[in-house]
Amino acid sequence: MLNVATVNGEAAIANRDLGKASTNNVVGAQFFTSGTAWCVSLTNAQGDEAVSGYKYSAAGGLAKGVCTSAAG
Repeated sequence: MLNVATVNGEAAIANRDLGKASTNNVVGAQFFTSGTAWCVSLTNAQGDEAVSGYKYSAAGGLAKGVCTSAAG
């Protein structure tokens, strides 16, 4: 589930079902400042590459690691 609080009048995302996920995938840190400043990260403790996580952000697209802010 994806949950992003309302920030500066931007619409919130509450309990959005992201569809089927591979086993052991966990949605981690989620940040949202505006439509152009956001980041969401995923980890998979059983994966070979995703143990350290992957993040997807407006600023950097898809990259290894986890989000630490809306900038990625």
